[in-house]
Amino acid sequence: MSNILTPQFPLVLRQNRNTYSNAYGKFYAERAQVKTISLRGLCEHMAGHQSIYSRDVIEGVITKMTSCLTELLAEGNPIKLDGLGTFEPVIETVKGGITEADLKAGKYNPLTLVKGVHIRFLPEGSENDKITSVSFKDHCDFSTLGVLEPIDLTPEETAPAKKKWGYKTVPLDVWISQQASSSEESGPNNGD
Repeated sequence: MSNILTPQFPLVLRQNRNTYSNAYGKFYAERAQVKTISLRGLCEHMAGHQSIYSRDVIEGVITKMTSCLTELLAEGNPIKLDGLGTFEPVIETVKGGITEADLKAGKYNPLTLVKGVHIRFLPEGSENDKITSVSFKDHCDFSTLGVLEPIDLTPEETAPAKKKWGYKTVPLDVWISQQASSSEESGPNNGD
């Protein structure tokens, strides 16, 4: 019998508090902060899917794969993992590039022209396993944990630029009842 549960994608709602935004006051869903799954955690998860391979065998293969991915990407090779996507090295050059005159004068040096190498991931999948942004949503079962409420971590500080803020997640049903209570308290019959 499998110990695999229906996965839940945890969401929280955050209110736009930027007074200069057209979306001021509106709420947006975002992924709740959850722990990052380690390599060992991924391997234990994979082994839990009735795999014929144990966690340590899976971990060994993935560890070797990641070192080989790094080596091949460092050689400029895009790497396609069927059903997952392609990892592709992309060059970022310094602003302004190099002039034709400097190039002709032999002043070209890739170490100074190349600012960085970014690894771009291009997702793919079969018709049933698409992991692109819009279609992947169909694979997710969302659960809303609540609304993020700001917490003033420096109440004694009066300079806005020096204030520090944290957030707490208020369960959605609790948040809704708090809003209903506060609107009743400040209703039209108070002092009118």
